[in-house]
Amino acid sequence: AEQQAYIQAFKQEDQARGFNLGTDALMRVQVLQTDEETYHLVWSFHHIVMDGWCLSLVTGEVFGTYFALLEQKQPELAPITPYGQYIEWLERQDERAAKEYWSSYLAGFEQQTLLPGADTSSKVQVADSSESVLSTITSDTSKYVSEKITVELDPTWSQAMYRIAKQQQVTINTLMQSVWGLILQQYNNNEDVVFGSVVSGRPTDIPGVEHMIGLFINTIPVRIQSERNATFVDIMRKTQEQALASGVYDSFPLY
Repeated sequence: AEQQAYIQAFKQEDQARGFNLGTDALMRVQVLQTDEETYHLVWSFHHIVMDGWCLSLVTGEVFGTYFALLEQKQPELAPITPYGQYIEWLERQDERAAKEYWSSYLAGFEQQTLLPGADTSSKVQVADSSESVLSTITSDTSKYVSEKITVELDPTWSQAMYRIAKQQQVTINTLMQSVWGLILQQYNNNEDVVFGSVVSGRPTDIPGVEHMIGLFINTIPVRIQSERNATFVDIMRKTQEQALASGVYDSFPLY
């Protein structure tokens, strides 16, 4: 119990320390010995170095190397694609066309999209579709309390969602974004809402991009508009069309 308390306090202190971009190394690895042959590894890194996509890639390399060295073998690492190729790709993108696209996409949108009781200083609510976490709002008659609830869908629900998505030729992500948009419309009493969606930001025209290490993710706006008498299917299909069109410009910086 003392070990667990020490490790928890150690991790909280390490997280609170953060990173000074001007002076710190952007990764810290610390090994705590907990028994004769057991250790606890604490590995911290700044998000500017890599995104969540990279975690399995990097840990695979680290432990693949570790186990090779244990067996006194030479580690075998796959050839890498330099992150610089992505930077060069970014510089070739048509900034003017991207600005025009997003200006047109957001034209006429005036009202902030907020949750009840949300901090009005935050401009956009961000929904990360990679996590099955839904934010819910509960009321105790005097105030709203924001919570996170993890939901595991049983096979019946999952199969129903996949069936609807397949029938309407949309992705599960589009289905969930459409649902979230309608919920936000109700909370905001407005048939036009915008929220943020995190995209992988890895362009398919860079060979080997799926194996590259670095920060690629971006947040793009998703706009859900309900026209008079529109069905949920109509909204889903429009959201899917917008997603395909936005994909060309999803590397444009959020700011």
